[in-house]
Amino acid sequence: MSALRSFRRGRGHRFWFVGATLVAAAVYGVVFVASSGASLSTSLFEGSDGNMVVDTAGHTDWCTDFPAPTAGQTCAAPIAGLRTLIDVPSGTSDNSFTGGSHEDDPNVTIATGSVPPNKNDLTRAYAATETISTETFLYLAWERQPNPNGSANIDFELDQNASSGDFTQPGDLTINRTEGDILITYDFGGSGTPDLGLLTWLTSGNGHSDSDCEASGATLPCWGNRIDLNPNSSPPAESGVNATTIDEVFAGSQLDAGSFGEAKIDLSVVPGLFTPDTCTDFGNMFVKSRSSGSSIDAELKDFIAPAPIHVSNCASPDISTNLSESTGAIGDSVHDSASLSGATPDASGTVTYSVYTDSTCTQGQQDAGTVDVTDGQVPDSNPIEFDSAATFYWQAIYSGDNHNNGATSACTDEQLVIAPNSPSIGTTLSESAGSHGDKVHDSAKLSGATAAAGGTVTYSVYNDSSCRNKVADGGTVNVTNGSVPNSNDVTFNTPGTYYWQASYSGDANNKPAVSRCTDEKLVIAPLIDLAVTKVGSPNPITIGKGDITWTMVVTNNGPDTATGVTIADPLPAGTTFVSVSPSKGSCTGGAIISCSLGTLAAGETVTITLVTTPTVEGTVSNTVTVVGNEHETNTANNTATASVVVKGFTPPPVFCVAVSKVTPKQLFVGRKTTLTIHVTQHGKAVKGVRVLIKGPKIDMRTAASNASGVITARVKMKKAGIVVFSPIASKRCNTKRVGVTGVFTPPVTG
Repeated sequence: MSALRSFRRGRGHRFWFVGATLVAAAVYGVVFVASSGASLSTSLFEGSDGNMVVDTAGHTDWCTDFPAPTAGQTCAAPIAGLRTLIDVPSGTSDNSFTGGSHEDDPNVTIATGSVPPNKNDLTRAYAATETISTETFLYLAWERQPNPNGSANIDFELDQNASSGDFTQPGDLTINRTEGDILITYDFGGSGTPDLGLLTWLTSGNGHSDSDCEASGATLPCWGNRIDLNPNSSPPAESGVNATTIDEVFAGSQLDAGSFGEAKIDLSVVPGLFTPDTCTDFGNMFVKSRSSGSSIDAELKDFIAPAPIHVSNCASPDISTNLSESTGAIGDSVHDSASLSGATPDASGTVTYSVYTDSTCTQGQQDAGTVDVTDGQVPDSNPIEFDSAATFYWQAIYSGDNHNNGATSACTDEQLVIAPNSPSIGTTLSESAGSHGDKVHDSAKLSGATAAAGGTVTYSVYNDSSCRNKVADGGTVNVTNGSVPNSNDVTFNTPGTYYWQASYSGDANNKPAVSRCTDEKLVIAPLIDLAVTKVGSPNPITIGKGDITWTMVVTNNGPDTATGVTIADPLPAGTTFVSVSPSKGSCTGGAIISCSLGTLAAGETVTITLVTTPTVEGTVSNTVTVVGNEHETNTANNTATASVVVKGFTPPPVFCVAVSKVTPKQLFVGRKTTLTIHVTQHGKAVKGVRVLIKGPKIDMRTAASNASGVITARVKMKKAGIVVFSPIASKRCNTKRVGVTGVFTPPVTG
């Protein structure tokens, strides 16, 4: 037998069954109504043909396929509401009653491994019901081991209440019987027509006596006197056992002759089965075999463990529900409403509302209250506040009353979806503008999340405003009760514009959230260190002895590239501008020297050469300043000053060339004369000096003086007058003059 399982029906009853395979899961209901003149022909179920398939078109059988399945095929369309009960296979694990167990005794002993004879070894049982107009039919079938030998004595017990205990284990158990439970006996003598009967369980205090017991010598409680259920009896029934091998269309096997029996019973006309105006239902079915004979007190043998069934004379209402909302948010308060349909106008009892976390209504139950039903009206449930996001399933269970069966709404009829919150996440940077080498962190805050929000937040840094190109990881932190820790510090060594983004993972009660990419912009400015040096040369310098060259060197010490680099250098007082030239960029002269050097990479240098002429004696100072567009780490080296000492001019002593002596001291017109001319410089004879002889009709240059400072020249004067002898030199300080006479000799003057 399989493990013990439970089944709950109306009015709080719970039914236990063991090893039952329920092919049709829906619980079927039977309403018994007395009817006169009932006929088995009202039902087209073939209850006496001894097989499982339809023989005549338009009829029904256990398998409604028509044409019937061929050999080896299984049934495609079982009869509506089919119940299938399967026994444990024969062998050491099979269970059966031990000697001494009888139908009248609810106390039975169960053992395993004690295999009854084949004729008593049950394998399967089937049940179904069908209501046609005012008539209700019960269809029953049994199967036993192949090649059965002899008769079959089968009992179908329908109890109002379930039997507790584990029928899979050996031991003593009690069948839970209640006044009015019924027993349908099926006795087959090995041939001919089976004999069916119906007995009712009788108890003391209900107007019965021992004489009402069917078994000889039995005392209350007992099974009461038997009612015949045969084609010619009232109420009528029909039955049949297979006389040849037939197909088992559900198990996919074959059944030997005599191993399958079936019956059709019109329960609508069974006298005394139900008490008027009293709701009676049967929720448990037990299939058993007796040893031999048709006696009710024969020894019980094999059984198929109790299985749930629902047979009732009660109204079978439906219960439907309607939630105050089908979708909601965390914190919403929701209640359910229920209504009964098909119940009697005076329906009472209770409705119990419950909420579950699974679609089978077995897990996470919350109680939404039990309300009293008055005249079929059902009050609303208690409100339940939902503090978590999930899909919930509401169910309403009607207890039933004396005139109405219980009812349960389908678990999936009322589905409530509590959606997670949709929080937003905002961020705040430790600084929005910084420089090379700065450490920056981000802070995040959730809004609209639940108070107990968990999950994680991941901080990321991007260099584009769409947050696609990630350049740094700010870390992932755990969110606790909605509080978000700060990110890790991120060091920025590259200038640029960065975008921080915080991404919240969400949790069971909160959807994910991502901050806007452009909400947190961080500008990291380039960092530079421009330096300039300056020297002037020559130093000192004398006015009139040349120009001053000022050499300036601009260097970008980094770490980043400098842009828009310029210098300014006011022209020093006491000088005049000559020229300026840079190794890179351009410069303009004037009162202020300005140079645009452009972009300097880290480590790059530019040399600027300025030339000025000194005009004033003293110390000349020249200061230059360099600047760029970027932030600087050190501005102390952005200026440089150089000084040059300018000296005044002192004229040197003049060492002039003089004609110191000319002989002869007198010349005569018309006479050729050899002149001896002496030239000196600072009183000393000087070599290489020429002398200009100029006078009346004479203008000549002599040859250069020799090492003794002597020049010899031959002249012939043509006209009287004064002849002047002048040294041809840059500095001359003395000349000589000689007179020329015609008829007289004039004096020589110096």
